Amino acid sequence: MRDQLDIAFRQSYATAHWKLVQLDTIQRVVIYQFNLGKEIFKGQIKGFDPSIIDVGTLSALLFWKTNTRYNATTIDEGTRNELKSRGIDLTYHQIFFTDTVADLRLNLQKIPRNQFQGLLGTLNQENRTILIGDIQSQWVNSFKRAEKFFFHWQRQSISIQKLECEVEVPVIYKTSIGLQNKIELYRNQNIYFIMGATGSLNLRASQSALLQAKYEAKNHNALIQSQTIQHRLVGIGVIQKPKTWKGLILQLDLAFLRGFKNTIDTEGEIKKPIIKSDINIMIEKNWKRFFSSITFHQRGIYLQNEIANIEKIRLGGVETVRGFGQESIFCRNYAGNQLETGWNYSPAGRFFIFYDQAWIQQDTAPLEYWQGLGMGGVFQVPDGQIEVSSGWGIPQGAKFDLRNNLIHIQYQVYF
Repeated sequence: MRDQLDIAFRQSYATAHWKLVQLDTIQRVVIYQFNLGKEIFKGQIKGFDPSIIDVGTLSALLFWKTNTRYNATTIDEGTRNELKSRGIDLTYHQIFFTDTVADLRLNLQKIPRNQFQGLLGTLNQENRTILIGDIQSQWVNSFKRAEKFFFHWQRQSISIQKLECEVEVPVIYKTSIGLQNKIELYRNQNIYFIMGATGSLNLRASQSALLQAKYEAKNHNALIQSQTIQHRLVGIGVIQKPKTWKGLILQLDLAFLRGFKNTIDTEGEIKKPIIKSDINIMIEKNWKRFFSSITFHQRGIYLQNEIANIEKIRLGGVETVRGFGQESIFCRNYAGNQLETGWNYSPAGRFFIFYDQAWIQQDTAPLEYWQGLGMGGVFQVPDGQIEVSSGWGIPQGAKFDLRNNLIHIQYQVYF
């Protein structure tokens, strides 16, 4: 049987081939041997090098069993999705177990995972309703190295537009090190113009976790005042990609940076220290037909008595406080959460209701309490999904008003 399977593999598009040669369950020592294989034709998988799969992924695929029949272990859906998110499609697998060796052979295919996402909304401004937009696109694995390219355009109002371009290289020369860099342009007609870059050097600590060395370099230009505010910071970050355990999903993204703020105007130059924080934690629980989730956000700028509007944190919209325009709220610090619960109608989609809260600090004033509530749905369509949500924003000191409604329509397609 094994010889027949080997012949079948040699006639296929080819595989990666690993052997688990040692497992100590007490000391938790696992040793894998990557076999380029002469007896099994490795082949050329559209320029893909199978060694990109790290030990963490292998640990999820292979485990020790004795006297287990061929193919008794299946590849779980979570692992398949993790591979697909990195541009790898697992089309076929074989697992052999003996008393001394666990042998895994995968038929892998490099796949594109491109996305296009559009968000449209309405906003009441200057006694009229205008159309605002948020367009994002992503290209994955265009050069067969699991790289990602992002493009983001946003229009918040008649006068404000934003453009972002980002590139991510998750693996450099078959190591666990990757790079990420983003360029941002933000303009409000003739009032201000922001230009800058952020990025990180990433180290894969596990299959789903990254450790980051981060930097930020931005120039905030106030055109009317002839003033430039420079931010130059470095710091650390931690990313935990969605991890599932007994129906509970955990995801987090933490970053802390320290550096200096340099203010340049006609009177001279002032240099001061500055600290920034950016925390996002999401927890979701899924049952057969219901789900509930909570997402915590915190962002802040510290060690500064005075902060100009052009350097403030921007929030509002689908990722922070729904019921308000995308990034339409400017503040020094804020902390908040998004509560969401609903019903799963798999595979058609799901319906949800939400309640968002944010405690916002404007300059040195006391905290303000802002809220957003509403409902929405996610509907699966061929090669993508559509999300529609309707929310009411309630600023500090205001009452609920049915007329103060904001509708978001978001379309995401894979190609």
